[in-house]
Order: sequence, then structure tokens, then C-alpha cells
Amino acid sequence: MRIETGIFGLDDLLGGGYLPNTVNVVLGSTGTGKTTFALQYLMKGIEKGEKGIFISFDMKESDIIETVASLGWDEIRDYISEDRLTINRFYVEKITFLNNDLFIVFDITYLTKIQKFLNPLLRKTDSLS
Repeated sequence: MRIETGIFGLDDLLGGGYLPNTVNVVLGSTGTGKTTFALQYLMKGIEKGEKGIFISFDMKESDIIETVASLGWDEIRDYISEDRLTINRFYVEKITFLNNDLFIVFDITYLTKIQKFLNPLLRKTDSLS
């Protein structure tokens, strides 16, 4: 069984989508479509009845909504109001690096907010660019 990405043509290249229980990294420089890719992936999951979390280190929620709406995905507002999607922005100053491989985010407000989303599959974390 594979997890469909919702990205045209990509699922065929991946043999039907991502393997379950794997971490998949999308890399690219500024403007290459990483955020659009991630949002499309999230929207596909939500359409299939999953919940999603979009975590950003640089875009505000209003900017993300505007980006998605510009692509014709106006339903994002409904997904947010129905608690099917939550969008959060971390500020770099709230991140403490323990070493090169592990970091901790000290933001209890954020952790409380996403508690209801911990059971379903987390589909996306935006880059630290």
C-alpha cells in the first residue's frame, strides 16, 4: 500500500506514492515549489478524510491561505474552520539545538494547540530556510 501524494505524475514515478511510515524530504532552493508541493500533498490527504498540520518557519497563516487560494484551493478556509487542518508558524528563537541532529521547540501554546492532531498522520513540516 502506498500513500498518494496528489502531485500529478509523481505517484507514477514513486510506484503509487510514498511508502507508509517513512520520512520524505523535499529539497530545493527558494521558489522551486516546495511549499506548493507540500500544500497540495496536505490537501490530498484532507480530501481523503485525514487531518493535517502545516508547520512553517517563515510564512504566516494568512500568507499560506493566500497562496493556496491563488491556486484555486479556496476550500482551505473550510478545512481550517472544520479543524481538519491547522497551520502553525514557529519562530527560530523558540528552537533550542541540543546537537546537530536533535532540537527542541519550547512553545507550550503550540503543543496544546496541536494536541488534537497528534493521532492522525502528520503530513508536512516546512523547511528551516
